[in-house]
Amino acid sequence: MSILIAAASAFFAYEASKDAYVSDRRSELIDVVAQLNVSVQNGELEEESAFLIAQAIWLTETVPDVPAVVYRQIAEAIVIETPVDKENALPLLEEAMKRAGADNNEYEQVSVLQVRAGIYEDQGELERMRDDYETAVQLSAAYDGPNLLRQHAVPAFTHVYWGRAEVRAGECAAAVEQLSAAREHASFVTHTILEEWMTGLDEQIAGCSQ
Repeated sequence: MSILIAAASAFFAYEASKDAYVSDRRSELIDVVAQLNVSVQNGELEEESAFLIAQAIWLTETVPDVPAVVYRQIAEAIVIETPVDKENALPLLEEAMKRAGADNNEYEQVSVLQVRAGIYEDQGELERMRDDYETAVQLSAAYDGPNLLRQHAVPAFTHVYWGRAEVRAGECAAAVEQLSAAREHASFVTHTILEEWMTGLDEQIAGCSQ
């Protein structure tokens, strides 16, 4: 009996130690991702960004049930902070997409697709870029809740992103279509930044057409 008690005690001690380890790593992951987000928001390349990104990726492998948003934020940090390695963000975005889909979180899926579409554009894979933007628009349309910003502002911004990409590709007519779609959604909401972005896209289209 004493042997069984000792074994049980050792097991529970191990489990407690493991839980503490996971808790520590989860806290560390939250802290590292927060640091990366600050760097991204400041728009400044940080010397330690590559280290923080590698640390964050390692931590996702040691912590269970990491949410999709964390994978997406790490991927965004790679794209912005270490642009020469932006293709390394694709596996993280794939994982983020899978987890967001499992949670039926179309908002996060749209965010992931927007990031990935930007990578495809930079790689010159315009059809894959368009596929991702189209999928993002379709996912946005699937939302039927009461939040008008989520129902209309999210797809409107996606159309603006897409329109900007078409301007950069020299596809002026396609950009006009995206601006028109953005304006259709924008008619349902009041959003100052969205209005500014649509005005900016309109100006880019005017330059594109000349």
